[in-house]
Amino acid sequence: MEVTLRVVGIFFDTKVTVPEGATVKDVVDEAQENPGKGRTFRALTEGTGDKESPTTFYVNQPTDFESRSGNPYDAGEYQLKENTTPVGGQYTIWQYYITKEDGTPDNPGKGENVPYNDPRAVVPAGGTVIWRLVTIRSGPDPISARARSIMLS
Repeated sequence: MEVTLRVVGIFFDTKVTVPEGATVKDVVDEAQENPGKGRTFRALTEGTGDKESPTTFYVNQPTDFESRSGNPYDAGEYQLKENTTPVGGQYTIWQYYITKEDGTPDNPGKGENVPYNDPRAVVPAGGTVIWRLVTIRSGPDPISARARSIMLS
């Protein structure tokens, strides 16, 4: 079956062929083997078993290209890495989303954290896996009195 893999921020978007029942990890692995269009794509991971998780995504874009929003970008290497050590009161982690062929969300864990190699993290035929690097606060955010008055007015 054909599915799409997108990694937001490094402009990686490709279709891959995987067997029915493929997990998010299977899709990422296939994209590393067959990234398409003369590109190199890598997902670096840490951990093992159900603790394995991508920490860095890399792509070498061989030609100039446009983003999904139409902005021009130069050929070259694009990489984003998560940072789990809080810096400035925040840290970043990779998070994946699965959508069905019609674009509606497909949540395999129904609100539970499901590792990308979990058998429940199945990508449906025609579906899409989207990876995003998200920022999370590591604690309360000190806000100035002026900012607080603006936000709470």
